[in-house]
Amino acid sequence: MILFCEDQAPPGVKFLGWFHFQETNFEKGLSVIETKQGLLAQGAPLNQPASVQLLLFADVFLRTPFSGEHIQQLKKSCVALFGVGSIGSAIAKSLVRAGVENILLIDPDRLSLTNVFRHECSMLDVGRYKVTALAQSLLQINPQLSLKTMAENIFQWPSAQLENLLENVSVVIDSTDRPSARLTTASLGYELHKPVVHAGCFEEGRGGEVFWHIPDVKEPCYWCLREGMAQPPKSRTIDYSTAQGPDDFKGEPGLDAVTKSIAMAAVQISLALLLRGMPDCQLSLVLTTQSNYLLLGNAFSNNFYRFKGPFHTFFQPFNGPRKSCSLCQKTTH
Repeated sequence: MILFCEDQAPPGVKFLGWFHFQETNFEKGLSVIETKQGLLAQGAPLNQPASVQLLLFADVFLRTPFSGEHIQQLKKSCVALFGVGSIGSAIAKSLVRAGVENILLIDPDRLSLTNVFRHECSMLDVGRYKVTALAQSLLQINPQLSLKTMAENIFQWPSAQLENLLENVSVVIDSTDRPSARLTTASLGYELHKPVVHAGCFEEGRGGEVFWHIPDVKEPCYWCLREGMAQPPKSRTIDYSTAQGPDDFKGEPGLDAVTKSIAMAAVQISLALLLRGMPDCQLSLVLTTQSNYLLLGNAFSNNFYRFKGPFHTFFQPFNGPRKSCSLCQKTTH
């Protein structure tokens, strides 16, 4: 917080005066100031003369590169999130904290014991649908959210029904771990001219990937980028199949940090897509890179897959689009 008197307001801030209001028989004073981002009201004590009252100015606009217009755009935007597991749940919480208030949560699975140490929900939520438990947690951050939850496999729906569901969605985020689901969301993005972000974690948490598609931009789809790239090897070292309760849970060292790093990259790209075209948006630089496919390494990535060392992070060069690809050929050039 920044403290200043009404005659010592910083540049760009204009003091408008004081007014009082009644609330449950308790009189409060409210100061109103005007900034470049709009009006801001903040409570202030009444037991001192106005000339010496301190104006408590929330310095949120001084700590973020976003303007009031950017924040309003995020507030009215709508995001559809397919898959709310370890990465998806972290994406959802970060989007809410960024100011996104309209979110569609889609996942047919229930939270299991093996999910807990890498999920945003807790042991108390085991057995509940992930979308239900996560929605409750998100509302504790912002009670004004407009959330819709769907605990069903909507990928079996007819395409027309899916298109109707996503009609008012601004960005589609896919954090599922099934190739068939990713193909469906990618196809929907092309069909509906919606930006799509894919985020996933490699086996053992030894890296991850974030891919994004911008409508009507000539770029390869996720499948063209993956052409010729073998999937990382699988090697499960911890078996949870016999776990009966918390005492049987062995933990997953470092995996939570790995999934969150992938989620945070996906969130920043998603915010850039939501604010695309708005003036003075520094995040727009993310969308001007030479590739729309980011591979993120971590401490476990040394000599794994395409990573050359710990924390090796890079943009994968284009491998397409292929002329035979049914998705890429739907893009308007």
